[in-house]
Amino acid sequence: MSNAQSTDMKQKVQFFEDMGVATRPAKRLAEEFETETDLVEYLTQDKNPTDLSGVGKASARHIRTWFTAEYPEKERERKIQSEAYCTEYTADHGIPSDELEKPEMVHWAWICPRCESKNVMRGDPHEFKNRPYACTTCRWVPALDAETMEEWLENDECDLQTDTETTQ
Repeated sequence: MSNAQSTDMKQKVQFFEDMGVATRPAKRLAEEFETETDLVEYLTQDKNPTDLSGVGKASARHIRTWFTAEYPEKERERKIQSEAYCTEYTADHGIPSDELEKPEMVHWAWICPRCESKNVMRGDPHEFKNRPYACTTCRWVPALDAETMEEWLENDECDLQTDTETTQ
């Protein structure tokens, strides 16, 4: 290895160590990713650093913390592309008001990121943020993403009200 390559490797290892990654996994990560852009692309594709030999959960946590802080738009893109997070919600739950168990409650639905089925929920959506729920159709269990849910709730087109309010 030439001096230039050695210096480049040391800088890449230092980059990971600055994230809080221990030396051994930092060296492994430096071997795997030529540039910061390569790492960002890998993480945006919702790949897990623990899939790499020699990289554990603590190192992955440090990398995710760095990624979220440095690239919030890419973190958002990762969540939207990932089946692990639900990022779509609707007030159009599709249940006729005469068939609702508790029509005085707010009804809404989340859209499964895997099969795109509507999953009806009862109650204030704020109480469901960042919690996992199983799809009633395919049984996939995504977490209901708080950020995208908040955007949906603030959207002018989101008309959440109790079903008894809509029939009066």
